[in-house]
Formats: sequence, structure tokens, C-alpha cells
Amino acid sequence: MRTDWHIILLIKNVLRCKDTKKFIDFYESMNKLSLTLQKEAINNNTSPEKLAELVNINDSLACLVAPNANSSPETLTQLAKSEKLEICKILVSNPNTPTKTLIEF
Repeated sequence: MRTDWHIILLIKNVLRCKDTKKFIDFYESMNKLSLTLQKEAINNNTSPEKLAELVNINDSLACLVAPNANSSPETLTQLAKSEKLEICKILVSNPNTPTKTLIEF
């Protein structure tokens, strides 16, 4: 399981702040960022390089990148090493997943 420790530290700092507006602004900006990253993960025009970056952010984004037709075979092979069964199930449907990777499941 990956932990975005830098986000956790930011949240801790915001929670220490007594200013509710700052917390709400922070929360809204994190939601916007999350939605932007999700849109990139499902967009078939997103570059293979960007998709490779997104899979390293968290498992939710990895699940969205797995079926993307623009995902590189290397990224899909990396995802196949995941312990998450749902990611592996999705990889089977992506034609870019190398046959060797599918056989090794």
C-alpha cells in the first residue's frame, strides 16, 4: 500500500490551523486536483509518459490507467505486479498488455 505522506503532513498542518476557511480551501483544492488527475487517467489522449506517472500516485488512479488504450506495455507490465486483484482483472481487457505479462498472472 502506498502512502502519500506529503499529503498527510499537509492535512495535519491544516488541521492544526484554527482557520476553517483555510481548511475548506485546502480540501476543495485537493478535490480539484484529484478530479484533474482522474480525468487525465481516463483520457485516451494522455501521453503514455503521463499515464506512467499517474499509476505511481495511488491505486485508484492505477485502476483508471489500466484500461487506457494509450497505456504503454511497460506501464501495464508494472501494474501487473500489483497486489490489487481489480487492477489485474482490468489489464486482461487492455490489448496493450503484453501476452507474456498475461501468461505470468
